[in-house]
Amino acid sequence: MALWGVWNRRNSFVWNDDWQQTAGLLNGCASVLRAWRDAQQQVAGVGSSSGGSSSAGWVKPRSGRIKVNVDAALDLTKDIRAWSWVARNDQGEFIKAGGGSREAHWSPEEAEAYGLREAIRTAIKEGWDLVDFESDAQVVVRGLGKRGGLAYMDLILDDIHFLIHTKRSFSISYCKRSANRVAHALARSHVSISDHSFSYESIPRSIVSLMANDLLLI
Repeated sequence: MALWGVWNRRNSFVWNDDWQQTAGLLNGCASVLRAWRDAQQQVAGVGSSSGGSSSAGWVKPRSGRIKVNVDAALDLTKDIRAWSWVARNDQGEFIKAGGGSREAHWSPEEAEAYGLREAIRTAIKEGWDLVDFESDAQVVVRGLGKRGGLAYMDLILDDIHFLIHTKRSFSISYCKRSANRVAHALARSHVSISDHSFSYESIPRSIVSLMANDLLLI
């Protein structure tokens, strides 16, 4: 960080004839470092490479929070990529679910990241505030700790970073596949249907049964 500051001061002097005093240089470096640490702490809460639930089953969110599980599914024969999300409250009660599908050549990780981004966008649109997002795509969750890159996956992760920055009460973490069965089953159903949202009255009964099983295992 100090080397970056020295180099930046050198460039200011060469190009702008502006010589920054040492105290100003150190204060500037400290400010940038604090901002960087703040961003990293948010990403750590948002999804660190080692964070997440070690539970084999679904776990209720903390009091007052909403948990949104996200997953994706692929139909390689038709190049269909589908995703889904399921929101439940701190009692394990169903709030809302949704998902969609695209004909695309995305990798499994890209489909997972796309679904996570759409779930976050939906949560913001719904006006939800305290939200914990869970994904069983460890590559995606770990990827949130990195920035930059021009691959499609990198661009989606950058979008997620931006969205999370606007909602600091959101968190993202990794969960085991066994704790993500509801979102996984719903994603598989979206392979054959277009973008859709579900209320409790319209969600498939098989999904309701899976949610009931989650509560029995808590």
